[in-house]
Amino acid sequence: MKNNKRIIIGLVGPIGCGKGAVSNYLHKKYDFHVITMGDIIREELKKRNLEITRENSYKMQAELRGKNPHYLINSIVKKINENLWEKVVIDGIRYPHQAMIPKKIFGKEFKLLLIDASPEIRYKRLVKRGREDKPESYDDFLNQEKKENEIFNLKKTYSLADEKIINEGTLLNLYKKIDKILEKEEE
Repeated sequence: MKNNKRIIIGLVGPIGCGKGAVSNYLHKKYDFHVITMGDIIREELKKRNLEITRENSYKMQAELRGKNPHYLINSIVKKINENLWEKVVIDGIRYPHQAMIPKKIFGKEFKLLLIDASPEIRYKRLVKRGREDKPESYDDFLNQEKKENEIFNLKKTYSLADEKIINEGTLLNLYKKIDKILEKEEE
């Protein structure tokens, strides 16, 4: 990415697909600012001294959405504009409106990427990651995923993606796919 064209990348995908790996790579190689939707929720849970679990995250997100359904994405858009950032990754888009609002506001400067991998690969990654909210078993993982699909209307959000990346290989393969997408943006 050689020119100074503004680019805002939204990342969507099921748990354990590699959104964080993409964010980290864009930050380290291309100096993108990273804003993670889940981190905003986890920060709010910590402020309130609540345990960081998927269930508490769902409840917190529901509470914030109850006050304003667009609270998270509007906060992120505001932050991008206030800081005049030219390269930004919004990691962890879930709801369709979290993709549609930046598409409307940023137009062609916004690209939504769907990152995906098989459930088996994603489950292994979650266990290896060892975060507080990891599933206790593969069945638990599948149930969490089903619940997230219902809560967030993920099929609709996935359908809004501009590009889809299958992330079932090495990190190097993933990075090459990201590089190709960014090369297209230069044209």
